[in-house]
Amino acid sequence: MPQRTVLLMDVGAEPMAILAARVQRLGLRAVRVKTPEEAIPVLSDRRHAVGAVVVPPDLPVPDLGGTLTALRTASGREHLAFLVAGTRMAAGERSRLARAGVTLPLWEPINAHPLRFQLNRAMAGPIPARRERGTRRAPSSHEVKMKAPRRMRRKEARLYTFSSRGVFLATPAPFLRGSRLEIEMGIPGLPRRIAGQVAMTNVAGNLLRSGLPPGMGIAFQGLGSDAEARLEMLVEKVLRRLEL
Repeated sequence: MPQRTVLLMDVGAEPMAILAARVQRLGLRAVRVKTPEEAIPVLSDRRHAVGAVVVPPDLPVPDLGGTLTALRTASGREHLAFLVAGTRMAAGERSRLARAGVTLPLWEPINAHPLRFQLNRAMAGPIPARRERGTRRAPSSHEVKMKAPRRMRRKEARLYTFSSRGVFLATPAPFLRGSRLEIEMGIPGLPRRIAGQVAMTNVAGNLLRSGLPPGMGIAFQGLGSDAEARLEMLVEKVLRRLEL
């Protein structure tokens, strides 16, 4: 299976070069081009397996919408996603980009977890084709502590995503599937300790999902309705900044 590729279009700007390096650290392939004309042969070559295209907000073309349509046509993918990278812009500029066909932003500053989350969203295909979930989830890089009931020592991990039903924790040493544990998320309005059970693991060398970091998915147990509502509110707050 070809390595997933992110195509980055820029005019040699340093921020885009840095972003390309960060994309590669996520295990994706980054290809940089300077113009839409250079992008077309890359997109049309199936060996590149381009899953998403990143553009700057000021791409120097007379018709951004027409340019993105031409690139999508060259790729042969009706739902090829375009992301914009840079500093968050005013609402009017965001609307202009959305009308042109840009689907998601990569607003700076953005660390590894939100970057991975946005690229996964972009490469997942059109929303109707995605697997339905009962709740929405959002990315984070918040540090949490966790402990198995019969263990004295707490371990540290980082949130990758969270929802009102559970979390995915990035850690090189996840607990076994089915393990019960307590999580200290340190978020105001939530219980100090939240009970959970490991629903799945993603282990280096035996990854179930290559788009996720090594770690484990945990389903909350016995979380009250007030805490669920608090988490749902936080998810929506985070996602608003990750959409145009």
